[in-house]
Amino acid sequence: MTKETDQIKRIKKALSNGRMIYDTGRKIGSSPIFESLSEDGRKLNGLEPLDNLCQTGENYYQTKKK
Repeated sequence: MTKETDQIKRIKKALSNGRMIYDTGRKIGSSPIFESLSEDGRKLNGLEPLDNLCQTGENYYQTKKK
């Protein structure tokens, strides 16, 4: 399984549980690293948009269209 697939699985699991953050699977020391799922939160933290993470053509998550 690829790292991207693991990341997408973590995103899907977080969204299905109604959370707006997900565990990236990485750690700093013994502390897990979490990232925001919201578009604004990702932008403020300099994170890549979720659209760039899911380039398989399948819609893994729903976003609001402005």
